[in-house]
Amino acid sequence: MGVQFFFEQTNFAINQRYKNLFRDGGTKSIAVAKASKIMKPFGWLNTLYDLSLDGVFTKDGKDAMQSVKDEKLYKVMTYLSWKTAKGDYELAVNEEQRKQIK
Repeated sequence: MGVQFFFEQTNFAINQRYKNLFRDGGTKSIAVAKASKIMKPFGWLNTLYDLSLDGVFTKDGKDAMQSVKDEKLYKVMTYLSWKTAKGDYELAVNEEQRKQIK
């Protein structure tokens, strides 16, 4: 039971610290919902590729993907949380601008 307790506590702590990464996703267009369904089987691999393309964690002598895999979890999760918040902010601003145009 000790190991299970550790993982439950760690999972809880990560979910609390990075709430914007583990939400339901809200309303989506039909196209976005279909695209999400297509990519879902790849799980976290999508995120790994995305982070590799960003190149933020790339270190000398390692390829971008290995660099992400070797980075500290909380550093990666913090970056993902920021990136998600930035995307949410941009969507909200664009939505507000569309409302004002109408």
